[in-house]
Amino acid sequence: MDIFTLHIGLQIDPPFLRAALLSIQGRRIFLKDVKETLITEPNAVKQLYSPKFKGQIVSGLSAKHVLAKRLELNTKKPKHARAAFLLQNEGTSPLNPQDTIVLIHDMQAVENKTSALVLSASKNAIAEHLILCNNLGADLDRLGANALALLHYAQWKHPKISDAVLIDFGSSEITCALIEKGRLKKAHATDSGIEVLAKALWEDQKNLSSLQEAFISLQTIDAMHFPTLAKKLAEMKQEIEKILHSFARLSSAHTVICTGLHEALPALKESIFASETKTSGSEDKYALAIALAIENTQKPLQLLREKFFPEKHWRQSGRYASLLVALSLGLSALLLAIGLKSIATKEKAIHSAIAQHIQAWGSSENDLVSWLKLIETHRKETPYLSTLPNVSDTLSWLSRHPLAQKLNEESDPIDLLDLRYLFVEYPKIGSLTAPYIAKVELKFSVKNPMNARLFHEALLQGDAFVDATKEISWETFSHSYKTSFFLKKRFL
Repeated sequence: MDIFTLHIGLQIDPPFLRAALLSIQGRRIFLKDVKETLITEPNAVKQLYSPKFKGQIVSGLSAKHVLAKRLELNTKKPKHARAAFLLQNEGTSPLNPQDTIVLIHDMQAVENKTSALVLSASKNAIAEHLILCNNLGADLDRLGANALALLHYAQWKHPKISDAVLIDFGSSEITCALIEKGRLKKAHATDSGIEVLAKALWEDQKNLSSLQEAFISLQTIDAMHFPTLAKKLAEMKQEIEKILHSFARLSSAHTVICTGLHEALPALKESIFASETKTSGSEDKYALAIALAIENTQKPLQLLREKFFPEKHWRQSGRYASLLVALSLGLSALLLAIGLKSIATKEKAIHSAIAQHIQAWGSSENDLVSWLKLIETHRKETPYLSTLPNVSDTLSWLSRHPLAQKLNEESDPIDLLDLRYLFVEYPKIGSLTAPYIAKVELKFSVKNPMNARLFHEALLQGDAFVDATKEISWETFSHSYKTSFFLKKRFL
């Protein structure tokens, strides 16, 4: 029987704070409670994650601070693809790598191609979000991305729709996400949300007479009586249309699913979208909070990395590590005892066999010892010749590589900073039949990151020197790159 787990999704949408408490058993999701309050008065929401709460608390970062894009490579090797995605993102991203956390998420191999969602999150935005959560008394277990979380809400409410545009109307921003074949492809967020329209309506209503303060529909708004509201609505509509236009170039999906505060103002959806939109019901207002909690039970995105890793998880890891060490010591002691007993049994068997041999051949024990010494003295090693390229061959290959010659012509040569030639395995006493295996560690620099990416892709393809069937590592530094690969054997 599946165990119930508790998850709280926390949406920070200034000036409001929304939370959703979910109880999840296997694949069944139970919405137990939702709450909304002002950020300045968070007590109503804090009741959900009181000190006695034993579940997990998750929140999400705005799409304004998380750059999401889906990339594709012509390879089916996941461990090689991950490094290649990071390199490809570095060459095309406008963000400073030192100020961002880059994650490869939702990697999928289809036929001879591998695609992945590459997310780049601002470290400053993560730090500010954590400070705000700490002020609210929320000790986060995970920080995800709002746009990616919306995907999980749409799959929960509309499981048959795999291609759609998701629009979440928030107080401070409107999040737009494009999903294709059930996967997030791109996301953006506007600079303002419903709060701007509410303030504009309030300003216009102060100038109206009591007869004019009637029901207002944003579809038939009178710009003469509501000039501020009409202006802000037009600006919001234009900003959303720009985002949807950028989506249209990537996908032909036309289904629009609205969540959030789309019912805050009458006919808001109809005033922005010409086509029919889908909604889910009363839970839409808390869609992001619910979505973050649902995502936490699947393969969630975790932006709390490096210096942001939750301290309570460090403590938990320490307890697990201590338990693992204790179990390892106990297992080692048990294996040692079994090994000593086995050795003693074998020694006894050897002594018995020697005694029988001496008795059968009429030789003394001293004669047997002298025979063993004689064999050891005249033992000859079998000559082994390495069939691997040597250091000079490797340097010659690197200088004559087609890509190196091309970059020389383009005035962006591969500047070799360090090269190490290591024998990982070779014949030695005790393992005379071991093969020769050599590894090359190479550190270099080029001016254009795209040229480094081309060199990495060339290594992944392999050639007469590079063994593409073995691990090819790749590291990116501020002004240089480091790679390692294994050499391929040559036939003599």
